[in-house]
This record gives sequence, C-alpha cells and structure tokens, in this order.
Amino acid sequence: MIFSARMVRLFACFALLLSTTALRATTPRATIVQAILTENATEQRTLLTSLMGQGDPAIPVLLAAWRADSLFVYTAADGVKIPVQLTGEKDATAAQATYRIDNGEALVDASGQPMRLVGADLTAVEHTSALRKAMKAVLDLIDLAAPDFTKRLRAIQTIGQTQDVEKFPALLVRLQLETDPVAIKALREASALIRLKDAKDEVKLAALTELKTLRSLSSTDFLTTALKDAEVRQKPELIKAAQDALATVASHRTKVNFFGTLFRGLSLSSILLVVALGLAITFGLMRVINMAHGEMIAVGAYTTYVVQNIFGDGLALSPFGFSFSLPGFHATGW
Repeated sequence: MIFSARMVRLFACFALLLSTTALRATTPRATIVQAILTENATEQRTLLTSLMGQGDPAIPVLLAAWRADSLFVYTAADGVKIPVQLTGEKDATAAQATYRIDNGEALVDASGQPMRLVGADLTAVEHTSALRKAMKAVLDLIDLAAPDFTKRLRAIQTIGQTQDVEKFPALLVRLQLETDPVAIKALREASALIRLKDAKDEVKLAALTELKTLRSLSSTDFLTTALKDAEVRQKPELIKAAQDALATVASHRTKVNFFGTLFRGLSLSSILLVVALGLAITFGLMRVINMAHGEMIAVGAYTTYVVQNIFGDGLALSPFGFSFSLPGFHATGW
C-alpha cells in the first residue's frame, strides 16, 4: 500500500508537471526563469522536475549556477524582474559581467551597452534543500537526453533494469521527445519493467502485454519474477499474461539463435571454401599439396589493384630508380 501511494503521488506530480509546462513554459530556459520568479515552493519543484529527460545544454549550466549562488534577480527601471547570472572576474568595484537567463545574452542598459553589476546589490536566488534535491534529480537524469546515442541508450536501460519508480516520470517525458526508433523501443521497455512493480493488477497486466509486444530478450528474468509473484498471489490473469509473454520471448530467442547460427555457419563455410579452392588450384597446377598459398592471394590482390588503376587514371611506377607511367583508360561503371 505504501508503494501504491507513492505511485499515485508520482502520477499526480507528473500530471501537474505536464499541465504547468504546457501552460507556462515552452523551453527549459523559460521553465527555469518561471521557477526563479515564482514564490510557490511546490510550483518551483514541479517546474524543475519538468526538466527531467530534456537535452538542452543550458539545463546543467543554469542549475549548477543556481546551486553555486551565482544567479540573481535584477529589477529594471520599469519594475520588471529579470533573472541574471554574474560571470567572469570582478573589477575594482566588485562588478561582473551580467547575462540574462531567459536568452543567454548580455544584459544591456537603455543605450544598448553591456551592464556590469555587483552581486551584493542584487537579490540572490535562494534554494532550499527540497529544491536542491529536485535539481539533483534533474542532473542525475541528464544522460537520458545525451547527444551521444550510446550514452543515452545506456542511461535508459539502466533505469529500466533497476526498476526505479521515482524516475518513471522522466522516462515518460523523454518518450515524448525521443526520435530514434531504437531509443523509443528502449524507453517503452524500461517503462514496462518499472510498471511491473506497481501494486495494481491492471497496470502490471498492461506492462506484461507491452513486454510481449516488444519481445525483449533482456526482460526474461523480470517476466519470470512476475510469473512467480502472480502464482504466489493466485492471479490467473497475470499468470496467463506472464506465460504468454515468456512464450513470445522464447520464440523470438529461438528465431534469433537460428539466424545467428545460420550466419556463423555461412561465415565459417566461406572461409573453408576459400581454403579448399586454394588447395585445389595449387594441386591442379603443381600436382603438389601446398598449404602455403597465401602468396597467391597477395599476388591476386596486387593484380586487382594494378588493373583497377590502369582502368582508372593510370599508374605511375618507380622501380629501381626508374620512373614510368601507364596511361589509364578512364573507364567508368559499377
């Protein structure tokens, strides 16, 4: 029941996350600006949580600056509050270069000149332990949106294999943003694996159906555990769904193994065929069985290279200090 209540809170938080993001922020920078300017602590955490699974490079930079107390709020002459970041070396008056958080550009005065401000004259952006925890959760999941596909895929698979329910909302957010079909499949699998730990039978049933559709070989152990749990709890629907999923995965593994064995057999056969042909040619010409026919392969490769050059632009040779060239035919074609 405790786990179920936690899941309910997570889903409620995620629903609030989506509605808040859709209504009030369209970019990560805008989300962070909104979180800075709002005075509601719950809304701040919700806005920061919405950044999970997004790949904007400004996210780790701005959150790190927030945690390092280098973000401030500058109040313009017309009363508009502008979140800014102070960077660079301090001058004699302790002033630093100032950049707007909303667009990353320098803060300018009425004449369009860059402004240098003193941190002590501004309102520092505060952060509580709850906000720091939310920032850490976002930074921990930053690999979900890493530009490197291998790194991104590994992060997705790690979350799924650990079945971390607290990171489930981040997977859903990333699923809406991901474009690579392999990563999308990995996100669906990771989400299904996490839902196997849900206390509700209908959620588990949907997860089992999803894993059956995906036919993921790595989900075998999780499906076996789900089957044992369903048998202990005497849940006929879950037992049948787990058995069907295991059967589908086993059938898929059989096909994969068959084609893998077929490919390896053809690969090995081709090597043996080349060896047999070499022995047959050598014995047919010399009437002597010679296992060292690698020289013939080298000569054949060199001959192919020379002929390729002749039919191309030509070949220039300089043997023993003498230079001569063979004109090419400039022949083209596949």
